[in-house]
Amino acid sequence: GIVIGKKGEDIEKLKADLVKKTGLPVNINIEEVKKPELDAKLVAESIAQQLEKRIQFRRAMKRAVGNAMRLGAQGIKVAVAGRLNGAEIARTEWYREGRVPLHTFRADID
Repeated sequence: GIVIGKKGEDIEKLKADLVKKTGLPVNINIEEVKKPELDAKLVAESIAQQLEKRIQFRRAMKRAVGNAMRLGAQGIKVAVAGRLNGAEIARTEWYREGRVPLHTFRADID
C-alpha cells in the first residue's frame, strides 16, 4: 500500500521518526480502506491531486462521482470552490448524483 511500503519498511521508518521526535514509545495501527472510491477524504484528495495536475475540474468531479456510483454508493455530492480554471472571480460548482439526505439523522453520510 501507500503507507506501508515494501514489507513494512515505511511503517518502521515512520515509527522511528516519531520516536525520535517525541521521545515516547509509538504504536501504529494501519487499516486498509477496501473501497477508496467510497471514502470522502480519499475522493477529495484525489480530486485535489487532479486539479494540481491541471486536469479540468468538471472532468475530475464527474470521474469521482461516476467511480463512487459504480462501486455502489447510494448518492454522492462533490463541490469545488475557488478560482476555477484560473478565472479572476472565484466561484463554487457542485455536482450531485443519487440520494444525499443531509437532513436525515440516521443517514450514514461520510
